[in-house]
Amino acid sequence: MKKLLFFMTMFPVFIFGQWTENFDSGTTLPTGWAVINGGGSNGWDIRVPNIGTAQSGTNVAGIKYNSTAHDDYLITKAINVQAGISDRFSFYIKSGYTFALENYEVLLSTTDQTQAAFSTVIQATSKASGTWTQKTISLSAYVGQTVYVAIHATDTDQFYLFADNFVVDTPPTTAPACTTFTLPANGATGVNADGILNWNLVSEATGYKIKVGTATGGTDIVNNTDAGNVNTYNIPGSLSPQTTYYATVIPYNAIGDAVGCSEISFTTLAAPANDNCSGAIALTVGGNFAANDIIGTNVGGITDGTTTCQSNRADNVWYSVVVPASGSVTVETKAVTGSGFIDSVLSAYTGNCGALVDLACDDDNGDGNYSKIALTGQTPGSTIYFSVWRYSLGTGVDGEFQISAYDSSLLATSEVSAAKNDIKAYPNPFTDVLSISDISKVKSVSVLDAAGRLVKTIDNPSSVLHLEDLKQGVYLVTLHLKDGSKQTIKAIKK
Repeated sequence: MKKLLFFMTMFPVFIFGQWTENFDSGTTLPTGWAVINGGGSNGWDIRVPNIGTAQSGTNVAGIKYNSTAHDDYLITKAINVQAGISDRFSFYIKSGYTFALENYEVLLSTTDQTQAAFSTVIQATSKASGTWTQKTISLSAYVGQTVYVAIHATDTDQFYLFADNFVVDTPPTTAPACTTFTLPANGATGVNADGILNWNLVSEATGYKIKVGTATGGTDIVNNTDAGNVNTYNIPGSLSPQTTYYATVIPYNAIGDAVGCSEISFTTLAAPANDNCSGAIALTVGGNFAANDIIGTNVGGITDGTTTCQSNRADNVWYSVVVPASGSVTVETKAVTGSGFIDSVLSAYTGNCGALVDLACDDDNGDGNYSKIALTGQTPGSTIYFSVWRYSLGTGVDGEFQISAYDSSLLATSEVSAAKNDIKAYPNPFTDVLSISDISKVKSVSVLDAAGRLVKTIDNPSSVLHLEDLKQGVYLVTLHLKDGSKQTIKAIKK
């Protein structure tokens, strides 16, 4: 049954002229506002957005997924429409994800905040963009009246819809002032090649024009493109590495453009050595992930090539692997603590850099959001190229990651080497403790599970290793010797 969550008949009517509301005073509905929950259990509330950031401040009005169709109203406080004072209404709106755009409409009531009163459609049903977008509506037809405006969510089986920064004012009578960039800073170096510009919003502006060039005053990259009423712009494509660019943002409104706006310059980051296939870094195949893992980075990388499993990817870098005698190899990526790179996409190719052929692709087959490709039946001695991409939706940024190539059949080689060494581990299989025959040669011990995940590290070990906390299974016990060499022993816990 539909229910009105806030009964305005219980309170006096609040009359307002100009006002702004960005919901940052708390997580409860502001005074005079109302919500009608006519759909499922998840209606409008005030929250810190769980996807992205607020358009202004920290909080937004939001509504989340419901398998039942939304029929939910976010209703403003009363608007006393006065000519030249409060005859314009605007707000920002966005869907949580670009692949799940939410339907909504904007309705108006001239009487009260009950559902039946919202009979006037001032914006027909449309889908909210995946980025913050300002909507501006004239209230000049209602001068002398008190009105209420409702954002009516109507979608089914989508995800999130957010609204923020509601403003009641009047159209400007003068051109806006210039704005200032917040990112990148003027003269900045090492700027990422994704080409994202950010600036402060100007209250009198209804939009912003963008100019970007490779020389001062230039427009060869972006020529007076109208970005709309937003405070961010992603320069199309990828910028060239280690190149200086010049950018200007010009606010405008119905009266005209801002005059005399300053230009900034910034220089992009140098590309990593393996930004292209021809510079692919060779990975050494080990017996497990930890044997020969390295730290990679895609900072400064430029998106190139293709991948068949995921279109939402960016800023890839390249690696190569020579297939071992077994014809099998696994390449896997993992997280680096503190890195903003939190989600990888991995592609494998045969052929050569001038004529690559898709072999395999993976998005989330590794740990968490990281990728892993396991190949069998490949030609020993042939080269396979791997490209690591950053998944481009969500909050991740370019940064460091771990990558390794391994083949578990190579563990047999380690076992042969261990047999030639006089250090023994016993009993094997073991129950809770594993004894080392000559601990005086050992600096530290690392224990990995069969998948190559580090599960235990022991510095300055005694001759008896206490491993009762491990589950039953096969483990690789690596002895890091004081002479700098390693000895790996496969041990089985009963």
